[in-house]
Amino acid sequence: MITDTSLFTTPNSVIMVKLFNFTRTCLPFIFCMFVTLPAFSQVDKNSTPEDEGIDFYVGSWNSTLKWADIANKPIFAYIHSPLKKDCEQMLTKVFTNHSLTDLLQDNFVSVKVDMQTAEGIAFRTKHEIREYPMYMFFDDKGNVIGQEVGALSIDRMIDLAQQYATSPDIQKVSNEENNPFYTDYIDMNVEYENGNRHTDFLYDYTYMLKDYNESYDHVVAEYLKKPRTSDKALQYILDFSVDTESIAYKRLVNDKNLLKLVGLDAVDKKVRAAIETSVVKAANSRSASDMERALASLKKVSIRKGDIFEAEMRTMYYETVKDWNGYSNAVAGLIDKQFNKLSADYLSTAAWNVVSHLNTKEQLAKAEAWITRAVELEANNYQSAKVNAVVQYQAGKRKKATKEIDRAIYTATSGKEKASKTELSELRKIQSLMKAKKPLNTVLGK
Repeated sequence: MITDTSLFTTPNSVIMVKLFNFTRTCLPFIFCMFVTLPAFSQVDKNSTPEDEGIDFYVGSWNSTLKWADIANKPIFAYIHSPLKKDCEQMLTKVFTNHSLTDLLQDNFVSVKVDMQTAEGIAFRTKHEIREYPMYMFFDDKGNVIGQEVGALSIDRMIDLAQQYATSPDIQKVSNEENNPFYTDYIDMNVEYENGNRHTDFLYDYTYMLKDYNESYDHVVAEYLKKPRTSDKALQYILDFSVDTESIAYKRLVNDKNLLKLVGLDAVDKKVRAAIETSVVKAANSRSASDMERALASLKKVSIRKGDIFEAEMRTMYYETVKDWNGYSNAVAGLIDKQFNKLSADYLSTAAWNVVSHLNTKEQLAKAEAWITRAVELEANNYQSAKVNAVVQYQAGKRKKATKEIDRAIYTATSGKEKASKTELSELRKIQSLMKAKKPLNTVLGK
């Protein structure tokens, strides 16, 4: 597969056209070699020495399905977040095992799905993913055939891979059937280099580049040189408004006529998705200015409860980059707007994050107000009682803290929602530290 598109922008493009025409006459043989080699998949351009054992395919989910169909292999999807230690340890401690990597490489199209990316967020929603690392196995048509979660040992991963590996007697798809899919990509690159700017061609070419995970904004710009308002063009604009920096998105939010034609519901959904993608990118690069630039587009287009959405995005950003003062201020802003609508779990988590990382009187006062509200909402929630106990203890209210941790343990052992052994052990550890009047640093991760 061609991954270096600069090949099509050299002064010798005419020679390249002849070369590709020659290549097509030999393509069945060449393609057969590509399919049977592990290197057929693109290698993750961002791979590091720690995860170089697996050649993770890079591309959209649709193109992943196409490659799996061509190779007649099931898909192994590693669902991860760079923010979780367990996820990184799987890459550095487990996926570097040669027996495992060989097994995955020979029998699967392997992909990494980062939960901090736009496609990861969509993937998480579609498959209702709640925790990670997670390991999902799909057949070559994209149907889920198995999954497991948590940090796994090498032996357990090998067992899973063997369980879902393709059986040896499955035959590869014939080259004649494969050729059209593979050659389309080559042909369209050559056509574009040779000056084809027909509207329908640009439309199809953009989607092809997207499927191959190649840059396409330059093609979007050419397609949108002229005003386009057909239903097909409007959907195109929505499809390529992937983040707030994309050309399609900028065209959308700066054109009142387009906003009206697209409709309030579609605009609302797209603006939220594009901003969230950009904020996630900003958090991954730790760029507050990028976050502010993404949120600035809210001044150009109105969405439902835009002020609340903005506060949610700020909260997400500051939590991801672990700027806890910024996080506390963002949560305070959201709570001011949504005090009566936020859940006990949200308030409890916010209070825990603040008390775990900040210890000033002002911040503890915020945490106390939030956890008090959480307890009001769910009096029999042992998690809220635990957080309340820790907040009170850190604020110097020892008697109230002891009472709350006792209540948390009672609720965890006799309430409707009982705690796991691990959770109960943590509660008893907090209780022991409080009785001994010792700091809670080990519990708070300090």
